Amino acid sequence: MKRIAVQATVLAATVMSAAAFILHWPCRNGSYVTGRFTSMCYSDLAAYFANPPLSNGDSPFGSDLGIAPLPAALLWLVSKITSNFVLAVVITQLVFSIALLVIGYSGLVQRFWRPMDAMVIVSMPLWPFVMFTSTDIIGVAFAALALAYWSRGKVAVAGAFAGLALISGGWAWILLVAFIVDAIRMDYFPAARKAVSIAIAITAVGQIPTVLAGGNVLVWNSDPGDGNILTVIEYLNGSAPSLSNVIAILGVVGILILARWAIHQPFEFRIEALVLLFVIVQLLTSPTIAPQALTHLAWLIPLVYAQRTFILTYSGFAIAYVMLVWLHLEGTVDNGKGAPDAAYALGCTILLATLLVLLKQTLDIIRVQGADPVRQAMAVYINEKQHDRAH
Repeated sequence: MKRIAVQATVLAATVMSAAAFILHWPCRNGSYVTGRFTSMCYSDLAAYFANPPLSNGDSPFGSDLGIAPLPAALLWLVSKITSNFVLAVVITQLVFSIALLVIGYSGLVQRFWRPMDAMVIVSMPLWPFVMFTSTDIIGVAFAALALAYWSRGKVAVAGAFAGLALISGGWAWILLVAFIVDAIRMDYFPAARKAVSIAIAITAVGQIPTVLAGGNVLVWNSDPGDGNILTVIEYLNGSAPSLSNVIAILGVVGILILARWAIHQPFEFRIEALVLLFVIVQLLTSPTIAPQALTHLAWLIPLVYAQRTFILTYSGFAIAYVMLVWLHLEGTVDNGKGAPDAAYALGCTILLATLLVLLKQTLDIIRVQGADPVRQAMAVYINEKQHDRAH
């Protein structure tokens, strides 16, 4: 069964990566920097590799590109390997495909009693639309490994991967909060202290090149962007209040309040549901829900929800949102053939409503785990193993 699960996971990751390559194939004739929105070619990689410092092979650590340290090091290495724009993009996309395989591997590690779930995780139809958009999938891969090894009791390994996730994207701080909540509920706080200490140490070391280059360790863009409720209000009303920073702070406070609430829940719940809850709150309150930010959800939803229909439905809404973002950006350039403001605002509103529904359902899962099919399957698996050992 495990061999079949591994083969299915590799096949699914290969299919998703191939679909992403096919989707981006028209972009390799130069559309990454010209007709990228109409051609669904939008990718931050174009901006990174087509402009200094990476176009010259120079260090990005002291620049204002806003790339996290570990992805910055990767892109710099690629720019040293080749100065050809298209080849640099393709090499990076191959690395992203490996990251998707790593996410699948983390599913095999975490769902050892239901190994076929790993195939479901990497089969999300959303992946081809978001995995090549920016470097976020690297941080997601490390976050997935951290969560998997924490669930298996490998505290030091989980902390190391959490640190790598943090220097791949600051959003991963929520993993540390989840570890603390889980450790307090297990009455074993030293586990969280060890994991968090290792993660912070790795993060500190990872920031050294940025500090030495005189770059900004903390980069924060408070301007409302794609998917933010203030952006929707602005497009519909003509103006919106400047509340992005306030909303973001409320998001952090909300995550901490939910963490305290989770500690006192009387029933057991899976830590991945808590991480999903934190990610949803962070997205709802962030200055922007960029298409690549949906990778933060793409691995968690199949990990928490077993219903295939639900997974496909969420992917459909998310894909529609990504396409509307691209087409709306196309409408801002000279040809003006993209989606109008009203269509874009509607797409953002639908995504926000979808996230709110997902938030409510995840809260319910944490509140009552008795009917959770994944927990039931794990219990059956453990009971069977105990029975086999007894006989």
